[in-house]
Amino acid sequence: MYQRKQQGSLYSKAFMAFVIGAAVLVGLKAFPIYMNELKVQSAMSGVAASPEAQGKVAVSQLRKMLQRRWDVDDIKHLNVGEIKFVKTKAGRVMRYEYEVRTDLFANWALVIRFEDEQALGGAS
Repeated sequence: MYQRKQQGSLYSKAFMAFVIGAAVLVGLKAFPIYMNELKVQSAMSGVAASPEAQGKVAVSQLRKMLQRRWDVDDIKHLNVGEIKFVKTKAGRVMRYEYEVRTDLFANWALVIRFEDEQALGGAS
């Protein structure tokens, strides 16, 4: 009889199933968004480290280099035009900031915000 009390009620089992299901749902929705962010970071670091990006390269040429990588990697949620090129004391820096919203269920949404910068020349 003592073991029967420790098994938990039907309500506690249903609640645990709901919590686990919600965690799986959030994970399934967030995973592709984070994978896309990894592609963005990889594309930007690849362009920043490339020999063509060294020196005084026009912003339009840098955007073309990024666009090629965007097309190959099928990057979504961020356009090449949203990348900002900023001059600092250390040199030029590529910066971006964006957020991704995806519906979970009903009127609930998952919002993930990203921002990063990459120094041209390979150093971050």
